[in-house]
Amino acid sequence: LGPRLPQGGSGQAVVSTQSTGARQLVELGYRGSGEVLKREEFEARKQLAEASRLSKRSQKKSLASAGKELEHYPFLDALAKREEANKTGKMTSIIFIRDKNA
Repeated sequence: LGPRLPQGGSGQAVVSTQSTGARQLVELGYRGSGEVLKREEFEARKQLAEASRLSKRSQKKSLASAGKELEHYPFLDALAKREEANKTGKMTSIIFIRDKNA
């Protein structure tokens, strides 16, 4: 049936808060390796991870179609117009390629 909770609101609130925090950590992709860290080590690793995440976010990658003259190539032009939306996940494009005429 699971662990018994103490009667009253305070015990249940603590368990609820702990499970919510644990659930959020798992949803964010944090997984343990079984290694026990001291608070200072944990905070240092957390700051490094956050700095790495922020630096990756701030790097703006250029589009493959940037600076290319594609007006004479309708297919490539259409792909270029959709490239940024596809890269950011706002759009998905499916391309059907036929290699033989039926």
